[in-house]
Amino acid sequence: MVTDGGSTSSLGSNGVTWSSRVNATSELTPTLMVQGSYFYRAPMKIERGEFSAMQMANFTVRQKLDGDRLAVSLRVNDPFSTGRFRIRAGDDNVMQVTERTFGARSAFLTVQYNYGQAPKIQQRRPEQGDAPAAFQ
Repeated sequence: MVTDGGSTSSLGSNGVTWSSRVNATSELTPTLMVQGSYFYRAPMKIERGEFSAMQMANFTVRQKLDGDRLAVSLRVNDPFSTGRFRIRAGDDNVMQVTERTFGARSAFLTVQYNYGQAPKIQQRRPEQGDAPAAFQ
């Protein structure tokens, strides 16, 4: 990312950044599933400062009970409390540091119950007398 203010007295910067996201799901048993995700963004230079690195992780465990009728899930967002955003900017006279915490650290317990039956979709079988339109 390049910012050019257009003159020697204007602000400008030249920086490269990257980010990565990883998701994984595993079915440990036919009834137990675990899932995890992780996000990382590298530090990034800006005009007279820098965005710091940013990261966050999420995990889910899902257990099926009573066949496919009942499932219980536990999802934990940002369990390590790493979800924060920091900017450091300034010059030789004044330096400003801004840090925000997302407050996303949380846990969710979900109970899902399925009742009834899924509709059965049957494909229409062609009758013996029916010929494809190309042959008529």
